[in-house]
Amino acid sequence: MRTTVKGLRWTMASRDRAELRRGVVADASAVINLVASGAVLKISSVLPAPIRVVTAVALELESGRSRWTTSAHLADLAAAGIIEIVDLDDEALRHFEALVIGTAAETLDDGEAATIAYALTSDLEALIDERKAWRICGERYAALAVTTTVELLLDPATEAELGPDGVVDALFRALSCGRMRVPPPQLERVVRILGTERAALCHSLPIHARIGSARRS
Repeated sequence: MRTTVKGLRWTMASRDRAELRRGVVADASAVINLVASGAVLKISSVLPAPIRVVTAVALELESGRSRWTTSAHLADLAAAGIIEIVDLDDEALRHFEALVIGTAAETLDDGEAATIAYALTSDLEALIDERKAWRICGERYAALAVTTTVELLLDPATEAELGPDGVVDALFRALSCGRMRVPPPQLERVVRILGTERAALCHSLPIHARIGSARRS
């Protein structure tokens, strides 16, 4: 089953994911959230290939070392074969240029643009956790498979690997430490899985979701 939110096709059901699971290429926010979840090793084990990360994203994480410790983890994960650092070919560079040249409202930063460009030319799913990138993908690249860290964490294969309690813990860490964004179709489910007390502590969730969960408790 797929649902459409503002033009973006969301990958929802396990059957679709089994059909589409060709591996992922992750943007910086997704890498931060995966590392923050504490479950990146087990999540990677349900994917068919190492998580690709384009060089532009690796450089973005390195430049933000003062804010994140993710770049150090990235090097360890690459050394372990969990993540593979990749470059753009000529075709991908053309897509990249189209995504970074133009008005601010219609362009992306280098890391997000490079991630989408690589996905477009490599038959991979784009693992993206930012709203603006979701919108642009939905408007320009209807055929591109886009997934999110939330969807990976809620996938039945991930739950089988982590266990139900492990999924709750990974969600909470990604939200509270990584400040992960949750796509609208997944919001109610995420709050329900977390429970009211934990949801209220996750400030990356919309305030109406946090307040609503607290009022229902």
